[in-house]
This record gives sequence, C-alpha cells and structure tokens, in this order.
Amino acid sequence: MLEVCVDSFESVKAAVEGGANRIELCSALSEGGLTPSVGLLKIVKSHFPETKVFAMLRPHGKISYDYTDTDMEIIIKDMNALIENKVDGFVFGALTADRHIDIKKCGQIFEYASGLPVTFHRAFDMAVPEFKYEHLSMIAACGFDRLLTSGFAETAELGLDELIDIKKYIDEKQYNLIVMPGCGITISNAEKILQTTGCKEFHASAKTKIVENIPSHSTDTSAIKREIQNNSYAATNCEIVRQLVAIGKKYL
Repeated sequence: MLEVCVDSFESVKAAVEGGANRIELCSALSEGGLTPSVGLLKIVKSHFPETKVFAMLRPHGKISYDYTDTDMEIIIKDMNALIENKVDGFVFGALTADRHIDIKKCGQIFEYASGLPVTFHRAFDMAVPEFKYEHLSMIAACGFDRLLTSGFAETAELGLDELIDIKKYIDEKQYNLIVMPGCGITISNAEKILQTTGCKEFHASAKTKIVENIPSHSTDTSAIKREIQNNSYAATNCEIVRQLVAIGKKYL
C-alpha cells in the first residue's frame, strides 16, 4: 500500500490518478506538513469520495513536537472540523520536553478521534533512540494503527538497519502496529526498502519540481533567472506514483 503526502489539490489529483491507496493530506509540506484546511478536505472528498484521506494534525512547524495545552486545544478543534467533513483518519505525534513519547497528549487525540485510525508520524525519529523499544511499546499501547518512520535517519534508505530492527521487534511482540517506512523513498530505492524490511505499506511524496510560467517585466537576464527560480514549487508526479504503486504490488 502506497500512501502519498500532499499539500494541494493538484498533488491529490496526481496521486489518485497514479493509483495511490491513501492520501496524507497536509498544508505546507515545506514545513514538514501542517494541518490541512477544511476547504481542501471538502474539495478532495467531493472529487475523490472513495479515496482514503488521513489528515495531518500539526498546528505549527516546530520540530520538538512538544505541544502546549493551547496547541492541543487547536488540534482538537481542527479534528472536530475534519471529522465533520468526512476525514478517514489522522496523523499525529507528540513528545515530551525530554524527547519521549507524550502518552497524555496522545491519549487526548484518541479521546476525540471518533474511532478513526491514527498514525504516529516521524516525531518518533526525533525521540531518544536509546529508548526506541519502550517508545514502540508506548505507541502500540496508545492505540496507534501505524508508525511512519525513517529509522532515525535523514531518509528511510539510510535508516534501513533500524527499520529492520523496528519491524522485527513489533512482530516479535505481536503488536497491532504497522511499520510504514517514509522519507526519501523513490523509484530507485523503494523495492530495496520493501524487500529488506518486509513492510507492506510505504510513504512517499513522489514530487517533482514545477516551474510556473510567469512573464517577466525585467530586461535583466540574471533577474529573470532569479524570478524563474523563485516561481518554482514541488508537486506530486502522477507517473512517479504509478511506478511506485507497481513496485509495491510485487510485495502484496
């Protein structure tokens, strides 16, 4: 199963047409993904009602994942609005100030999730690695359905050994927790990661750079080049999604 993280309708359309099984809906992927707008969710659900959409719950771009009570109030209000508009699940992660899993705040999410599945995201990779087994047990005990992780590394490929160990530990403990490798997964390394880890779900953005065709009023060639560079953005590529889905199907 391929989950594609997106932050625009353009990317959702490309992911769905490419055959993605699930969408992680965000805003501001450049910030690591923040809570999406209800408006975007409504449009996505109206165009693709059969597509599973999990919404990121993250009110700001701080990577400590140490949320205040006010942060949690915002998150819960966002959850309620997203549930009212037919979201299929959530993506969340919270850490304490000393980088351990925040059981209390994770518990709050499940109080308001209305029974929908919740993924613990890569906040896990920011937690203290030496306590990974305790953290895995805590995540499973909270009720999370899956764990998105790069194995404490910059990319899933670099964290391959840790991913193997994490998957092995969860299998041995018989936790009802799906390990979903993510971050830096591409056509060139997806098969290696799936084959080596034995994971059945994976997560990618499948993005390419898009340059907006905006006419310039400047006669300065260097200025025009700078404008073109500044008018580029990343979006999901349908063909990359299609190829990743084809790779994933080999391991069903």
